[in-house]
Formats: sequence, structure tokens, C-alpha cells
Amino acid sequence: QGSSAAMPQAYEDRAVINGMVHMAATGNDGATSIAYPASAPYVYGVGNVRSDGTLNPSSNTGTGVQFVAPGTTVPSTDRTGVVGYSTNDYTNFGGTSAASPHAAGVAALFRSMYPFATRAQTIVAMNAGARDMGVAGYDTTFGWGNVNPYYTILENNPTNDNCSGFFFNTTPYNPAILDTTWATERVFEPQASCDLNAAGEVSSGWYR
Repeated sequence: QGSSAAMPQAYEDRAVINGMVHMAATGNDGATSIAYPASAPYVYGVGNVRSDGTLNPSSNTGTGVQFVAPGTTVPSTDRTGVVGYSTNDYTNFGGTSAASPHAAGVAALFRSMYPFATRAQTIVAMNAGARDMGVAGYDTTFGWGNVNPYYTILENNPTNDNCSGFFFNTTPYNPAILDTTWATERVFEPQASCDLNAAGEVSSGWYR
């Protein structure tokens, strides 16, 4: 795969301006530099870790690695018949090309929860939500770590999310005190049952 000056310009002129987030495979040569287009500006490189959390030796490392993700022996659907990799409808495949869709999926999940989030906010949340591996903090082997959708989604959330942390608010709502910018509506939000004797039925409760 060759590089092109037109591609980074396209990322900048179209994708970045429109808030798109791009993940790409770092490559599978065991090299200490990552492949194009993961090496291009505005693209985030994703390496391949095995099920035990160790880096697959084939995964390229180096400047531009942003994350790692599961990419070894990944179950997948397959094309039917002789045109597929196996004789049935399922197969296993691996490599950084199997890892990068996991990272893209975390970004997509985050944006589905927070459609107003910017490209920068998405990456900051993913960086902070990733499970650190290798040396503490960022490194050019694991990037910010193994992508983690749970902690990425929680990163910008207000506190007092679930029943265990529910805040019973008996004072008038004050936007200056309670910021609902990142509030979401989802299953298992605190209900009146979180409070003793269903006290929330007659008072307001703060939750994200």
C-alpha cells in the first residue's frame, strides 16, 4: 500500500471537519513502524493483542499506535462455500485488521450514546477509558492501552449514576451545580425504587 498526499488532505478537509473518527490497522510485519494509512495524520493506529492480553508478535509498533484491541483468532462469519476461508459459514481470522474494527466499534458506541460529542472528545474518552498495558501511560507498543467500551462510556458521565450511588435531591434544581450535558437515558437508570419507601416518587433524583 502506497501513501498519497491527497489522502491526508482528504482526511483533514472532509473527515476531521465533519467529526469523523478513523481507525486503521498498524500492520502485521512485526516492525517498529506502523503501516499506512495508520501512519497518516488524523488516523489512529490499532495494534493486535492476544486473548491473554499480550501483544501479538506480528503486530507493528511505533509512533502512531493509539490503541490495541483483540485481534488474534477472532471468530467471524464467512462467505459460503468454496469462496470462503472455510467449508462452513464461520471462520477465525486475525491480525491488526481484526483489531482495528474493535476500536472503531468503541468509538461508534460512544458516539451513539453521545451524538453531540466531538471527534476530540471521542478520542479523549477512549484514551482515558482504555485499560493501560505495558509501561504506565502512553507508549508506542500499546498506545493508550486495550480499548474498553465500558470505561470509555463512563469517562464523561456525571456521578451518581446507578442505585448504589443515587443522590436524593430535595433542593430546587440548579444547573450551575448539576451539569446534565453528558446525561443519558438508558436501562437501569435510578428509579423511585432506589430510595427508601420510594421517596423519589415525590422528589427529584439526580442521575445521568
